[in-house]
Amino acid sequence: GYEQLEYWKLWYNYIWEWLSMKIKSLYVCVNDMKRAINFYTNFFEVKPVKEDNVYSIFDSIFDITFYILV
Repeated sequence: GYEQLEYWKLWYNYIWEWLSMKIKSLYVCVNDMKRAINFYTNFFEVKPVKEDNVYSIFDSIFDITFYILV
């Protein structure tokens, strides 16, 4: 009946929202910032948009902002 239809609509909407989630940013902690910047620059084949001793940022890697933190 009507209640069962409403239940399935809610379930469908829940599953659809879950499947459409995307990762927007990724944080990685490292011990050696210079070594990490060198590694990820070569790995991603892009230079960081911000380079610092505490954190660095690689932007637009598969639409993900990638942070490196010490």
